[in-house]
Amino acid sequence: MAFSDEDKILIRKSLYLKGYTAKRLTDEFREKSWTKHGVNKLLKKLRGTGTADRQSGSGRPRSARTEENSYVFASLNTSNILSTHKYTQHTQLHAYIGIKLVHSECNMFAFSSISAEYLQKI
Repeated sequence: MAFSDEDKILIRKSLYLKGYTAKRLTDEFREKSWTKHGVNKLLKKLRGTGTADRQSGSGRPRSARTEENSYVFASLNTSNILSTHKYTQHTQLHAYIGIKLVHSECNMFAFSSISAEYLQKI
């Protein structure tokens, strides 16, 4: 259950000032249609961290495109490595994420179609 900012403040004050439990809160504020499980999760978070806000650094990282990885891709691109697998080995990334970065950063694809004109030149 998603709580609004006002709901979180109300629950926090009820916990610290009055000592309410999840059952008491859901009974007291029936019009809010809170679930006991949702209130329990919020109370556990309040007791553990002291705040209902999201902790910084928690959750999935936004991107694997760090400066370090971009530098590695740029240096490997000049060394004429022809395999996307080699790129992912040098960056220590998960294979799928590394391949996606190779595709977007270096415009390399594992299987690319070759035109008939190119084959005739060879």
